Amino acid sequence: MAFEPDVGFRVVDKLTGSAKSMHLSGFRWTEGLDWSPASNLLAILTTLENGRYAIWTVHPDGSQQRKVIEENELASPRWSPAGDGIYFLRTSQGHTQDLLKVAINPKSGQAKDPASVLLSGLQAGDYFTVSTDGTRLAYSRSQDYSNLWLAQFQSPDNGMEPGKGLQTTPLTRGTSKFDSPSISPDGKWIAFVTEGHIYKMAIEGGTPVQLTFSNATEFSPAWSSDGKRIVFGSNEGGTYKVWIVDADGADRRQFAKTQLSSNGDGPITWSPGRHILYQKPGNQNFNILDPETGEEKPLVQNERAGWIFSPKYSSDGKNVAVQWNRWQRGLWVISLIDNSQTFLSGSRYYYPAGWSPDGSSIYAYDRFGGNKMLSIPVGPTGRGASHTVFAIPEEIAAASVSADGKKFVYSAAETKSDVWVVDNFDPAYRK
Repeated sequence: MAFEPDVGFRVVDKLTGSAKSMHLSGFRWTEGLDWSPASNLLAILTTLENGRYAIWTVHPDGSQQRKVIEENELASPRWSPAGDGIYFLRTSQGHTQDLLKVAINPKSGQAKDPASVLLSGLQAGDYFTVSTDGTRLAYSRSQDYSNLWLAQFQSPDNGMEPGKGLQTTPLTRGTSKFDSPSISPDGKWIAFVTEGHIYKMAIEGGTPVQLTFSNATEFSPAWSSDGKRIVFGSNEGGTYKVWIVDADGADRRQFAKTQLSSNGDGPITWSPGRHILYQKPGNQNFNILDPETGEEKPLVQNERAGWIFSPKYSSDGKNVAVQWNRWQRGLWVISLIDNSQTFLSGSRYYYPAGWSPDGSSIYAYDRFGGNKMLSIPVGPTGRGASHTVFAIPEEIAAASVSADGKKFVYSAAETKSDVWVVDNFDPAYRK
């Protein structure tokens, strides 16, 4: 089995239950592994410090670690029945997957030839399996999509009485992915991502306006405090950097010295003042960027404390709420005044959506399976006591809150899936 955060794997004896951990170096995450049916070799998928993926072969004792292939997006290494090749998935430009095979020397674990494509255009997600005779491949084809909704309160209590005065309106429809909504400071517009580009739309709905047009993947838009610019992440040019564009789509430009995380969506936000906050590679810290001077400084000093996500500034710019996977995993508040760190909630997956206007509470949702928007008080007297602001039938994938706390734009996620089988997919094992 693979394990985190110590990078490597653990071998467990099925008869005795004894376990031995093998620590590996040279990469950030262990994403998956498979044991060869014909030799004493493991195939391991990892993410590297540069954000790319690599497949390695290694003996169970951790010796003879050899890199087989390195690409931008790889998944699900699986050995061939004879142990002389490794199948894997590679995500293509159109967000479908290609199934490839690389020939392996069973003794040395080295790749013998460049990888070859066996199937193209699969919607296989990240996993598949192969029959023991090598003639059949099975995978789950999933269709993940999400649409944007507006929830707004007509009553002055901002949801203190659940369901009272709440009005919900669909802003998008269909089976595309509309994600990462960000409400403008004046509450009139939302920026969001679909098909790898940044768009904006009036908060009450209407025709979306495309703002970016590159061939790169772009994500995580956030508005400047004056509403005139939008910051976002992009891998244009092959590396993940912070970019900004005017709110009308003009004057797109890059912060060349930035190094943005490629894991997840590399969250970015803009403070109520002048600074931009973006996630560093490794996901254990954020950099505070001054867009006027290009100067940067880290958000927290204890960078190895844990993985940190989804920063949201308080309205006065003095505090940042984050989801922090550390010794107490959950919702935290980081002070930008004295660098203190306050734990608020013990749910492992609460992600902040924004703050109440007076800074007395944080709106948060469970990103992995949650359908409720919660209000969580800030401060020792109310810590841990929360109430439900609203609930929806679907899962909340991302959300943004207006400055007055009356409007929420959220991405409602849905998934449809079925199982597909491909016969005789590998010429080496065709009947």
